[in-house]
Amino acid sequence: MFAFAGASTFPTIQADMKDKTKFPKAVVVAMVILASIYLTMSATSWGLLGDRYPFNLMITLTTWKISLQIAVTFFI
Repeated sequence: MFAFAGASTFPTIQADMKDKTKFPKAVVVAMVILASIYLTMSATSWGLLGDRYPFNLMITLTTWKISLQIAVTFFI
């Protein structure tokens, strides 16, 4: 939830909890779950792709559309 700008919802979640003292534990558990999801996905991607692609994958995927690369870079 925190990864998708959910930090603003933490106060409402804490207000709705029956036992508000368990909120820090809930936040830690949520962050551990998010970290495990992100680490699993990145390790799997690295394991499957390895060094097949250069450091900047966007340049590799958009060589046929330079305008797309410029647009993405602009919005980033």
